[in-house]
Amino acid sequence: MENCAVCNKNAPFKCTACKSVNYCSVDHQKKDWPKHKINCRPFKIATSDELGRYLICTRDIPAKSVIFIEQPLVIGPKWECTESPDFPCVGCFKPTPINGNKCPNCLWPVCQTNCIGLKDPQMHGVECFILCMRRNTNQTFKYRSEVLLTLRCLLLQWKYPDRWEKVMMLESHDQQRLGTRYYKEADERIVSYLMENFWSEIDNIEKELGKKIVEKRDKKMLHRICGIMEVNALNIALGHENDEEVSALFENACILEHSCLPNCFYTFDTKKNFKITMRAGRTIKKGEHLSIMYTHMLWGTHMRNEHLQTNKYFVCKCDRCIDSTELGTNFSAMKCIGDIGKTCGGVLLPKDPIDLNSEWFCDRCDVSIPNQQIEIILTNIEQEVDDLMMPSVSRKNQALIGPQDFETLIEKLSHLLDENHFHMFALRHSLIQMYGHKENYMHHELSDEILEKKITMCEQLLNILDKIDPNTMRLTLYTGIVLFELHLAILEQNRRQITKGIESNKNILLLAQNYLHRGKEALLLNQDIIQGRQLIKSFERAENGLQSILNA
Repeated sequence: MENCAVCNKNAPFKCTACKSVNYCSVDHQKKDWPKHKINCRPFKIATSDELGRYLICTRDIPAKSVIFIEQPLVIGPKWECTESPDFPCVGCFKPTPINGNKCPNCLWPVCQTNCIGLKDPQMHGVECFILCMRRNTNQTFKYRSEVLLTLRCLLLQWKYPDRWEKVMMLESHDQQRLGTRYYKEADERIVSYLMENFWSEIDNIEKELGKKIVEKRDKKMLHRICGIMEVNALNIALGHENDEEVSALFENACILEHSCLPNCFYTFDTKKNFKITMRAGRTIKKGEHLSIMYTHMLWGTHMRNEHLQTNKYFVCKCDRCIDSTELGTNFSAMKCIGDIGKTCGGVLLPKDPIDLNSEWFCDRCDVSIPNQQIEIILTNIEQEVDDLMMPSVSRKNQALIGPQDFETLIEKLSHLLDENHFHMFALRHSLIQMYGHKENYMHHELSDEILEKKITMCEQLLNILDKIDPNTMRLTLYTGIVLFELHLAILEQNRRQITKGIESNKNILLLAQNYLHRGKEALLLNQDIIQGRQLIKSFERAENGLQSILNA
């Protein structure tokens, strides 16, 4: 028997987490925790020339288990430049009219003058005295919420120097950002704004105090902070109906590497200081790198890597990205146009999927097409899809759009795109929600043919989701909707069988119950956003109703 790590006496049990340190009592384990907790973590920080700092698993981690929980180093309104009629309250981020309530001290917009975040030293309390410097000026002043996160980050060196050092360890890609539109935009909207409005006032305060309050605050440092935000910041949904988000930096969560097939997922607790909980999405073996996804899982490989190269300054080489078929889904594939009007039935795929300029080849014939031509075609298609799915003139336009519009565009694009292409996926995912819920298309009004079509589309979408997100980590809402609509459609089929005098099929009812159970389990990961909570309630109501039928 090994000895206790605290008192050196015989120790009957080990640390419940890592199983590598012995203790003679629970009290001694608690006493040793501050010292032991770093070594107890199931990961360690490693470094390489290619990846920089990353996290590597030091022991097997079971699926869904917590890997770590941490508070943000700094948090604030989204640092990206935005134009919105509402302004995030500087105390709690709640959307508020820009000409409404004001902070009693600095006069920046707040939800209410007694907002609890106004005096919080980790929220508005840290920058209020700086913003106060513009209170008595006669100049026209424009509030910009996107500067607050950069300012809060800058002020860490004065208020929380240990956090400042941790932020400065995050990658900024200073050289790669030079000359990019992101650099120019940050220079105009954030760096210049802060320097023009507050730098001379800070100089005056420091002269009066006879000391520096912010040691490092030149233009180069501001751009470094903007680069750190651009590369590392995680966006947190506030759970409101308008999908507002804030941005935050974390010590460990921000250095997990990217993969389009990640092994980790995270959730935020917006009620407890925005702490992040990182979990294993599947069983992770000792020696594996911990990974999350920096981009959208429902984009094709070209779009994902274009975003990663532009915003994160690297190319992804995961199993999905290096496979031109994207794990057999053909998620980016186009139909071969053939030669002189003769089609071969093949699909066009990029020769090198991670090369943004790669030529595209047919998998059946000798046809090849330059990437530039593919991009022109896809740009036009994307515009058509966006015009249908996101009408820009008014919400009235959206109400006029119905299933027939989606059917028409799907039919048109079916001559150019593989049936599993990501644009086709998006259109079908919207269409299955229209079948059964739009006026004149309620489930009992659907023809048998359209009802069967809905079921087939749901199964096709589910097959794609199971391949690109096999552990349902990132696409829980999409998967939940497909499973819910599939359960509704097969129940309607079963109802029609009963009206024809055919006995109810219990196997169909059990299958519907399985879809509901699977969907609700996946959605439990999305309780921190309003859409997730609403969909869970729909699943629970459906489960209760179906259970009553099964018990009858």
